Amino acid sequence: MIEDDCSVRNLLAILLKGEGHQVVAVSDGNKGVAAYREDSFDLVLTDLFMPEKDGFEVITELTREFPEVKIVLMSGAGKHFSPSDFLPIALKLGAWQVLHKPFLLSDLEKVVDAAIGPATIPPVRGPDASSQTRDSY
Repeated sequence: MIEDDCSVRNLLAILLKGEGHQVVAVSDGNKGVAAYREDSFDLVLTDLFMPEKDGFEVITELTREFPEVKIVLMSGAGKHFSPSDFLPIALKLGAWQVLHKPFLLSDLEKVVDAAIGPATIPPVRGPDASSQTRDSY
């Protein structure tokens, strides 16, 4: 997962780990591309607006090098634009799916399961997978 907002990154990582997925979470596009090159993942979740390398650049670079990569772009688009201004571009660049922020965490789970199937690790329950992560972020 590539997300520059630390609180969003941590929350989504907790949710996905709680559902049994293995998660590598980084704070910018350069780190995300480097991580994928080191160990290709089943799915890449990326924010759009980030320092260093934005989500469009991540999509373009990864799909050029790894045509089979599945990428989900997540964005609220920013102060002066709506997600509908940018997210269709992500699909044209090769994103597998887009999520408009804010989104329900159940929608994220559905997108992840549709992209890669159910988690293979048993879900974590209890203090490591807080029930507060079930609503929306």
